[in-house]
Amino acid sequence: MMSEYLSQFTSRFPEELSGARRIGLRKEFPVINSRTFRAAGSRDLFSLLIAKNSGWEPLAYGNDLVGCSRDGVIVSGTSSTCTLKIIIPPQSNLYYAKSLEDETISEVARELKTMGSLILGYGIQPLNSAGNDLWQKNGKIDALRKNFPSVISNSTIAAADHVSIDVTAKELLEASNVFNALSSVIIAIFANSPVWRGSADRGNRRSVREDLLKEWEPFEQRSGIPNHFNSVEEYLRYLQGLKFWVTKDKSGRYFSPGQSFGSWVAQNTASGQEFMEYLLQQEKFVWNCARPRAKFGTVEICSACSQPPMSEILPAAFCLGVAENLESVSRLIRLYRWKDWKMLYQKAIIRGFNAKAGTLRLDSIAEEILALAYEGLEQRYLGEEILLSDAFARLNKQEAPAEKAKRWMKETEGLEGLIKKVAY
Repeated sequence: MMSEYLSQFTSRFPEELSGARRIGLRKEFPVINSRTFRAAGSRDLFSLLIAKNSGWEPLAYGNDLVGCSRDGVIVSGTSSTCTLKIIIPPQSNLYYAKSLEDETISEVARELKTMGSLILGYGIQPLNSAGNDLWQKNGKIDALRKNFPSVISNSTIAAADHVSIDVTAKELLEASNVFNALSSVIIAIFANSPVWRGSADRGNRRSVREDLLKEWEPFEQRSGIPNHFNSVEEYLRYLQGLKFWVTKDKSGRYFSPGQSFGSWVAQNTASGQEFMEYLLQQEKFVWNCARPRAKFGTVEICSACSQPPMSEILPAAFCLGVAENLESVSRLIRLYRWKDWKMLYQKAIIRGFNAKAGTLRLDSIAEEILALAYEGLEQRYLGEEILLSDAFARLNKQEAPAEKAKRWMKETEGLEGLIKKVAY
């Protein structure tokens, strides 16, 4: 059956790209009360946007309004009650994506202000501790949470900039390995969650958000950097070894199978097509720093914190540049041991550009990777390489948004000063 599974999986990715490589965005925002700075809900936002008669259509989960969409752009909640996400559909030009993102963020921020709320270009709730009361309540999430150790409630306060990039069947494995290896570089450039629960992190972590997700690793290796995959078959066996968290029964009710994905499909599938239907459910809940998404024919990169205002497009520009120069970046990564890339990722969360692992120095490797990303965007002849200017500035100053956030806390009015800088 594995050969049929492989065929079904790789067929979800094109043999060749039909045009310019596209990029999709999913930006998450902490939502806070503008007066108390505590976590706030966003559900009333959707009905406000729809009532404006500006093209927004409702998105429902059963009888509940959970978001709205317009021309492919989606504004919705997440599994957390205090996080909002904006999804920009695949675009062949970074400037198009930026325009859609900027327009949507501005509209959403205006409506939330009328509700007494703010969205933040920041990677974590700045004041609230995590808690089970922050989970959305519905059948799917209730089934998922049966698999969660208690520490995973911390993910309810995190916010990331997710980037999805078109890849071919030939590229999918290499791209996944490359972007997992580069998670340390992404953290060094885009870390933006050093202040939480009202003060700077006691462990001096630059990306508290990323470290919270690492709490899965003692239970299952479905977050952080996985082992290097030498074949697509090896990746599929990795998915089969993980627990199958949630699926639907014949009545449409969500439930947790309580066994590994491999055991479930062995008992409940008779064809490669049935396998794929379950795999599309399984892959959604594997939270590595980068992961193939067969549902969309993309690789999704997940290790950047939500970025501050005016730099929202930066993670997408970086990732697209790397993808367009994938072979050169991959050659550079293969010069170093995989275990050193994994160690560099761990150290980058605290030390940023100053991290080292084996013969890897993060500051120097980031410089090489940024140059290759710039070259990759240049090859598209769209002028998109200009969008990397802020990334080079961060490298030259050895300063991610996390350093600025801690400085704003010290030099201004504490938490209020920070929020003034990152709020829309």
